[in-house]
Amino acid sequence: DVSLKAGQTFTFTTDKSVIGNSEMVAVTYEGFTTDLSVGNTVLVDDGLIGMEVTAIEGNKVICKVLNNGDLGENKGVNLPGVSIALPALAEKDKQDLIFGCEQGVDFVAASFIRKRSDVIEIREHL
Repeated sequence: DVSLKAGQTFTFTTDKSVIGNSEMVAVTYEGFTTDLSVGNTVLVDDGLIGMEVTAIEGNKVICKVLNNGDLGENKGVNLPGVSIALPALAEKDKQDLIFGCEQGVDFVAASFIRKRSDVIEIREHL
């Protein structure tokens, strides 16, 4: 884990060769730099660490850390209020839906549904 301090600068990059440290980490979502804008909020590790986007430069999103926190590996990143260009279903999700149907599940709980068409896409795979 690395400790982040309120007020410090922290950078996200889409360059997957970057080894994370207390100043920069890589994200796997290629659209990270194009979906965000200056002033957007970035929440990390289930919202435990908040950041504000201050600049976007090439493949980097530069943020100001809003509160102290320890950041570990493989933590989730949430972009509240930002429309992201990810599909509702990844390939693994599609395989999981098929498996669930084969097992006779009673219902499906889907995370990160953003719009009506996301629900329609899931129903089409059932």
